Amino acid sequence: METTTETTETPTTTEAPKDPTDLGKMTPEEQTAILKLKQESQGYLAKIGEFEVMKARLLNKLESLDAEGQAILGAISQRLGLKAGEQWAAQQDGTIRLIQQGGGPTA
Repeated sequence: METTTETTETPTTTEAPKDPTDLGKMTPEEQTAILKLKQESQGYLAKIGEFEVMKARLLNKLESLDAEGQAILGAISQRLGLKAGEQWAAQQDGTIRLIQQGGGPTA
């Protein structure tokens, strides 16, 4: 009598077991579109950074102009011998008039 024995072997695989949280894969078109959007966004962020630097420089220039203007106004007040707190206004023709406390320029 002949006997045969069959053995069942489980196939060995080198793949890691599938992660139960994996839902699938993006298509190549989706990957390309996402990459393009990321790159474009990074370009805009870089531009915004450049604008922030430019904004800071412009604000510094504005502060410099303001300081220069205040220095000129101070020099005018000093030249005219005005006391601290006395206010004046310049007219279109360059005439300088003292501003009365609680009122407008004196006549």
